[in-house]
Amino acid sequence: MPLDPKFTKFTTASQVLATYDFFDTILGVSFLDFYCLRSFTAGSTNQNTLTTDESIPSDSANLRILGASDTDFDMEVIKPFTITDGDATITWMQVTGGGQSCFTVWTIYHVDSGGTPTSLGTVTGETQTAGATAYEKKSSRLTITGKRFLAGEKLRVKAVVTANANSGIYFDPSGGVTQTGTAGRTVNSTAKIRIPIDLPE
Repeated sequence: MPLDPKFTKFTTASQVLATYDFFDTILGVSFLDFYCLRSFTAGSTNQNTLTTDESIPSDSANLRILGASDTDFDMEVIKPFTITDGDATITWMQVTGGGQSCFTVWTIYHVDSGGTPTSLGTVTGETQTAGATAYEKKSSRLTITGKRFLAGEKLRVKAVVTANANSGIYFDPSGGVTQTGTAGRTVNSTAKIRIPIDLPE
């Protein structure tokens, strides 16, 4: 069948190999995966960012947050793009200490060039309660409002954790930490957000 015009610019350059699926072609929408990343610099400064590169590891001593916390993961926009109305999916590894409980509220924001955040959608993850220390891979879906992002603005993912001192969440794009989950499967430390993105005309 004829190629959708949205994709012709990706196939006319000899050095470019276009990869997309039939579903993307029909909808004119694709999905981008963003990963929560934490780095560490001299002076005890944590830097929380979003990346699209799942091969990058978080700093070994700073790839989880235990206890109650409110953390922003930001990505500065270099080139404009549009998030479409639809559903985003968030998956992450959560640890709950023995006799404790833990849950996380996730919110996706548009942050304008002046620093003003606007919520595009939020979801409260399932509460995990454990008799003994337990690790689980959590997954939540949230409905988001479409928004155009301009250069110099930010995409922000906020994680608000309600937990005791030995409970919390992990965030490591490379998923380098693995544990045996309560369902008997191996779970890793990646915190991933999949967001629907409009394909340009």
